[in-house]
Amino acid sequence: MAQLKLARLAAGAAMSIFVPPVSFAQPSTDARPLTLGLYMVVPCGADSASKPMQADGTSAEYCLERSPITDQTDVASAAIDKKTQYRPLIELTLHDAAAQQLHKVTAERTGLQMAVVLDGRLISVAAIAAPMRNAWIAGLTQKDAISFVERFARGVVAKARPSALPSGNSERGQPNYQRVYSVGNGISAPVVIRKQEPEYTAAARAAGIQGTVVLAVVIRPDGTTDTIRVVRSLDPGLDAKAIECARSFRFRPAQKDGNPVAVRATLEINFRL
Repeated sequence: MAQLKLARLAAGAAMSIFVPPVSFAQPSTDARPLTLGLYMVVPCGADSASKPMQADGTSAEYCLERSPITDQTDVASAAIDKKTQYRPLIELTLHDAAAQQLHKVTAERTGLQMAVVLDGRLISVAAIAAPMRNAWIAGLTQKDAISFVERFARGVVAKARPSALPSGNSERGQPNYQRVYSVGNGISAPVVIRKQEPEYTAAARAAGIQGTVVLAVVIRPDGTTDTIRVVRSLDPGLDAKAIECARSFRFRPAQKDGNPVAVRATLEINFRL
């Protein structure tokens, strides 16, 4: 899978993203009002989660927070980075208030993932490597990159913030079962049969951060975890590592009347140096 530097972040940090194949074309005269949103990626089934969206050019699916951090109304200017002519990279300069908000959010959620949605398409997903005030869009063909910049320059931009993404709660969170139980009253507890130690981020290790991330999860009838939500945070990067670790757990599932069932559970992921 190709990787491309997505953003010029603090201290030269970068994001790795999914990048569809690049093609070359003449400028577009697309007259549709352009819409854009930068969204946090969240576990499917979380209260704030959207319906799953498929990343452009890949088979990967993601659920996003339904409201964007930044949208097209926050962008002051857009230009294609001339240093990346063979793999178009669009630089977005944000208005001051939006830049401050983006910096605040990315500072709090470094290590988590953020997604770019353009005209309703999920263009790219990347880990937040460091706080950022401006944004970059990668993953577009040259044709789409040119179209984006020209539409923005002509003012063919939606004036209203994007509507909230459709909620996934009614269709997601219980994909392989009909009901989620609580342990007790005839429901046996699941038993861990495989787990792995969580990985540290370089920043958390350097800062000497130790402690426990508490996750609320659903353990499915097949013994895998689903609907992972952070209940007690430790550090944004370590929270992301805890979720990644929890997805690797395998359980002997809970049972009701001799049949495997889904149950709610709490996982404590410990980080010790």
